[in-house]
Amino acid sequence: MKSSYVLLLLTIGHLFEHWFHGVIGPVLPFLAKDIGINHTQVGIIFIGVSIASAFSSAGFAVMNDLLGGRKAMLVVCMASIGFFHTAISLSSSFWMIAFLFWLTGVATHIWHPPAMGILNEKFMDRKGFALGIHGTGSNIGMTIAPIIAGWMLLFLDWRQILQINSIPLILTAVLFIFCLPSFPTSKKTSKGEKMTMKHIVEAILHNPSLLGVSLLSGIRNLTQRGITLFLPFYLIETYKTDPATIGIGLGIYAASSILPETLIGYLSDRISRKIIIIIALLVGGVGLIYIPYAGDGTALFITLAIVGSTLSIRSVLFAYAFETTDPEYSGSVVGLMFTNNQIISGIGVLSIGIISDLWGTDKTFWFIAFACFAFTPLFLLLSRSSFSKKRILQETI
Repeated sequence: MKSSYVLLLLTIGHLFEHWFHGVIGPVLPFLAKDIGINHTQVGIIFIGVSIASAFSSAGFAVMNDLLGGRKAMLVVCMASIGFFHTAISLSSSFWMIAFLFWLTGVATHIWHPPAMGILNEKFMDRKGFALGIHGTGSNIGMTIAPIIAGWMLLFLDWRQILQINSIPLILTAVLFIFCLPSFPTSKKTSKGEKMTMKHIVEAILHNPSLLGVSLLSGIRNLTQRGITLFLPFYLIETYKTDPATIGIGLGIYAASSILPETLIGYLSDRISRKIIIIIALLVGGVGLIYIPYAGDGTALFITLAIVGSTLSIRSVLFAYAFETTDPEYSGSVVGLMFTNNQIISGIGVLSIGIISDLWGTDKTFWFIAFACFAFTPLFLLLSRSSFSKKRILQETI
């Protein structure tokens, strides 16, 4: 089966895997008001999501490399996301809603180890481009979903919106059952040995370059989650902004990554990935500092577009990570990256919730900017692993 066909299906799947990331942004303030929860409790919900996602990423990454079953994992991912969000819509207890949100964290992070591992294997010489297209799928989903959800909030309550938006997830699961091929894994190391947990630990956890880039991936993920979750609270509490405008703002933020992610991924196949990563984090940090001064109109939308476009480096971070180790560990590389993403963003979101309750929601954007500035210099100190010596000769940094 052609690689382009597989890339198309996985990009569609990634669009809907991220669908509820876009829906939850406009919906969350109304859910919180209805149930009666504060910002710190929102932080508790989403640090739980992050912990569940971290274990899910790590566990399904190992399963991907040792056992295979990639198609089944992708189908289960789609179906379970829709099911758990429907269950949230039927709940009224804070702790039940929190528990169901935590289960969505498990469900969504089934996706990445098999999907991105497949792309790494099928596009060895163009992984930045392929991962960029795949990432564009999620950006499209996160562009359309908040606009639709924000508009629907003018007519429907948050429970109905979660139920209706579960339908595309179920349909995508059915599409995968009938149209997605199976993808067997080698289950062996490059030396021909049967792969074991020991091989994975040695290849992944003893790799400082991989650990370093996964740290920066977590900071980028914190930026995305912080804006998506707390920008709606900030706009409602500061400017009494209507939900449709909030949806447009979040849609602009996500849309600003659609073309840049593919373009930046393409460029990173030809120039230094490290330079791209450093510049993006620094420029994005400056944009985050300006958000509280931008108001709730055009200036804010432009600022969100700048932050979204400059930080659309997910494909570059993962391409860099893949090049630090052998391709048979691709699922575990993805698992480590997303585990770190969830740990860092989870701690960050809880911190944001506390900061927001104590000093105001506007201060949360400064906290995220500080994280971008503080951890970027660490990345400069990292050397590439021996696996990437051939690649590093081509880089200019």
